[in-house]
Amino acid sequence: MLEIENLSAGYFGSKVLNGISLTAGEGTTLVAGANGAGKSTLIKSINGSLRPISGSISLDGKKIDRMNPHSIALMGIATVPERGRIFGSMSVEDNLRVSFESVRREKGSYEDSVENIYEIFSDLKEKRNDKAGTLSGGQQQMLSIGRAIITSPKLLLMDEPTTGLFPRTVRELVSKISEISQGMSLLLTEQNLAETLFLTRKVYILESGKIVFSGTPDDIRGNKDLRNIYLGTGGN
Repeated sequence: MLEIENLSAGYFGSKVLNGISLTAGEGTTLVAGANGAGKSTLIKSINGSLRPISGSISLDGKKIDRMNPHSIALMGIATVPERGRIFGSMSVEDNLRVSFESVRREKGSYEDSVENIYEIFSDLKEKRNDKAGTLSGGQQQMLSIGRAIITSPKLLLMDEPTTGLFPRTVRELVSKISEISQGMSLLLTEQNLAETLFLTRKVYILESGKIVFSGTPDDIRGNKDLRNIYLGTGGN
C-alpha cells in the first residue's frame, strides 16, 4: 500500500504539488490532470528522483520520502516514465536483461521472467535481437513497460504511457496495461481518461498541484462537468 500525506514538492523553491494526499493499493489507481498539473512531479517524488519539500510517502508502512532512487527500487517500486526509458543502441533482449539484473531478487530466473514479458508483448519477442532504437513508438513504450515489470515490482508507476501514440496503438497499449495490472498495484497518471478510465476503481484529479476530486469512475461519468472536461461527453 502506497500512502501519501500532505505532500508538497517542486523545483528550485517553487512548489508544483501543494499538500496532496492519496493512497494506492492493489489494482489500478488513476491520477488525471492536464499538462502542468503536477503528475510527473508526483511520480518523481515517489520514486526518489525528486526530494519532497514536506509531507510523507510510505510503502507498506515504511517511509520512503528521504530514500534514494536505487533504495526505493530495491523496495519494489518500478517506474515507466513519460515517453519511456530504453537504451536505443542495445537490443531488446539486452534492455530487459539489464533491468532484471539491476534489482536483486531471492528467486526467479531471467529466462522465466523474460518469457513472461514476451508472452505479454509478442512484438518484443519477434524483435528481441533488434536494436531498441529501431522499434516503433508503441513498441518502445511496450519495451519500457517490460523493463519495469521484469523486476517484479510491488508497485508500478506509469507516467502518461499513451502520450504521443497513435489512437490504434493507444488502444493496444491500454489493453496490455489492463492485462499486466491484474494482481499488481499500479499508479497511473494520464490525460487520456476516455481510453483509460475503465482500468481503475479509484480516480484522483490533479489541478495546479492540488487534488480537486477523488472518487470512482462512475462518479466522473455521473457528473456532467467532469464528463465534459475529462471524457468530452457533457450530455444533459
